[in-house]
This record gives sequence, C-alpha cells and structure tokens, in this order.
Amino acid sequence: MPPIPGIENAALVTDYLTHQTGAGQNVVIIGGGLGGTEAACDIAPHADQVTILEMLPDILAAANHCLNNDQHLRAMVAERGVKVIGGARVTRITADSVTYEKDGQTETIPCDTIFNAAGFTPNDQLEDLLEGEYDDVVVIGDAVKPRKILTAVHEGYHAIRVME
Repeated sequence: MPPIPGIENAALVTDYLTHQTGAGQNVVIIGGGLGGTEAACDIAPHADQVTILEMLPDILAAANHCLNNDQHLRAMVAERGVKVIGGARVTRITADSVTYEKDGQTETIPCDTIFNAAGFTPNDQLEDLLEGEYDDVVVIGDAVKPRKILTAVHEGYHAIRVME
C-alpha cells in the first residue's frame, strides 16, 4: 500500500478486476499502469466519470507491454472519455474524495469509488511454508514480481517440465 493518508478508503483494483467489488458512478483510479488503465476502460461505459491519477507524466509509462496493446488501450481511454491526470501525486484520500498535487496546485476530486492501482509488490509468503515440506519448490508468477499472467503460465510450464 502506498503511504497515503486514507489509503484504507481505496479498494484494490484487482478486487474490481476479479469481480469481488463493483464501481460507482464517479470513480478515481490511483495509478495508470496496465491494471488501472484496463479497469478504467472497463468501468467507463457504465459510469458518469472515471479519472486516472498517475504520478508519472502519462499512463502506461512503466508498463511492460507491446506497442499494439499500448495504442489500443490509449484509444479506448480516449473513446470512453476516461480523464487522465499525469504528474499527479495523491496526498489524501477520504471515503468520498481524492486530493492530489500537480504543478504546485492542490485539487480534490469528489467520487463515490476509489481504486488503488499504484503498483504491486511480490507476495512470496507461500514459498517459506512449502520449502519446509517439499524438495522442489519453484516460485513463479507474481510471487517473483508482478507481471502478466502469460509470464506466470510460461514459468509454471517450465517449472513442471524440469521437475523430476
């Protein structure tokens, strides 16, 4: 979780993407990587306003993906009316608003839903539990580093293929 006062008021974007939570009509997504941008594009047709707040100058700047995916997502953002605010540093979150700083100015966006898509860290807690019980434990997927599912599938296939 990023160290933002009120971060507990934001749901994880992965909870939306896995259908564990819904979105309201005025949505703010903190983070414009793949997860945040994909969620924004999915939410926008059913919402009044969707805003992505990104610390970097533009969305998808740190995403590891191909040019075709980048162009398609950017086109969807534009055609679905998702508002993008780059260079924005979120400073406070409440149950119904997000405050950010950009170019020395402080702005607050009222909203009914806030999603945190501001980066992910690996969770490899299961590795320690399994290593004491099994000889061949291989860490794959997001337990190594948050990436795409295709990477996890390839790593899982390779891990099984080389096990005896």
